[in-house]
Amino acid sequence: MNKPSILFLISNDTNTKILANEVLAPFNRDQFYIVGDSSVSLSKIIRLLRKRRIKFFWLLKQLISSYVQKFILMRNVQCTLDNTVKSNDELADIIRKHPEIKTLIAFRGGLLVKENILSNVNCINVHYARLPDYIGLGSISNALKNKDYKQEATIHIMEKSIDTGSTILTEPYLLEPSKPYWKNELIASKAGVVAAQKYIKSL
Repeated sequence: MNKPSILFLISNDTNTKILANEVLAPFNRDQFYIVGDSSVSLSKIIRLLRKRRIKFFWLLKQLISSYVQKFILMRNVQCTLDNTVKSNDELADIIRKHPEIKTLIAFRGGLLVKENILSNVNCINVHYARLPDYIGLGSISNALKNKDYKQEATIHIMEKSIDTGSTILTEPYLLEPSKPYWKNELIASKAGVVAAQKYIKSL
């Protein structure tokens, strides 16, 4: 059995594990070490609301979208996690224990990867809207609000600042304003799946 060279960091929720399974389907599972990001907590969400980094209405839309997508995707297969983390230190510890890991791919995660990891492995993020126009949380909601329907999932190098690294590749898609918000989130996520697959194939 080959040792994994890619750490696949994904949000530890049902929808993401299903989408992650789609990403990995064409590849040899042995080349991946899959880690669930459990860093998002109720207290963290409350802090973000208080600091006005996220808006309550957007959060409500996300919760509804998540539950609807879970119902739509529920019959699909979820990927199996090798480990879970709640902090950057826990993630760094995994990488120290697995020196064969050369690349980290963040897929729908909320953990901010810090310099001690960025400087040691090739860190890549899968973002679901065009950069630098739509940075951070709420990118799909903001694109719909701006009537900017021609979008693209973006694979970019991770830096200290959120969504500011150089773009590696993009996957275009079209938002559908006549459809419910959850449908547009799913369209963006599916484009992210294709973009992630293209990047992995390029390695």
